[in-house]
Amino acid sequence: MFALENICHGYGSIDVLRLAQWSVGPGERWLILGPSGSGKSTLLHILAGIIRPRTGSVSVGGENLSTMKPARLDRFRGRNIGIVFQRMHLIPSLTVLRNLLLAQYLAGVKPDPLKASSLLDELGLADVANRLPDALSVGETQRAAVARAVVNKPRLILADEPTSNLDDANATAALDLLRAQAGSCNATLVVATHDRRIRDCFEHQLELGMAT
Repeated sequence: MFALENICHGYGSIDVLRLAQWSVGPGERWLILGPSGSGKSTLLHILAGIIRPRTGSVSVGGENLSTMKPARLDRFRGRNIGIVFQRMHLIPSLTVLRNLLLAQYLAGVKPDPLKASSLLDELGLADVANRLPDALSVGETQRAAVARAVVNKPRLILADEPTSNLDDANATAALDLLRAQAGSCNATLVVATHDRRIRDCFEHQLELGMAT
């Protein structure tokens, strides 16, 4: 599904991530572990094409993200990569439903209210579809962010610290939701976290240390 080669990235003069090689097949589920500052979020952003690494190549679905022009990269990301950020980043002035329709539009997909509404119903969000994000509970906000990430049935789902600040029951629910949605579209799932409670839920793991 994706392959990274000779990745190095940093901010200013400080390197935060070095990764010689990492390749993952379709439908696999991976956990990225590491302490704060080890480059977990940076790695996810590189995988999503949001950050271009200083050195190295990034290939997703056979496409080289490192050489794509911005407009094409934006469309490719919207259609093929679903992202659940650590901060949910729902558009506060749009309802939950319209957040999903915007995700379709930005991916170059014709907005489909019926499809988006069906997904919200599947995730138990039908009653809040026309609410603004500020009116949602923490759990509803999280499910809405997952819905936005998967509305275009991506081939790759990336989640950054999806269980941080959640108790055990809600952490399990959040993880179950991500795995179920990845399974429904046969997507590769990559979760980055420092939460070691969930490490036994993933067969494949990548542990990052501090770059030196």
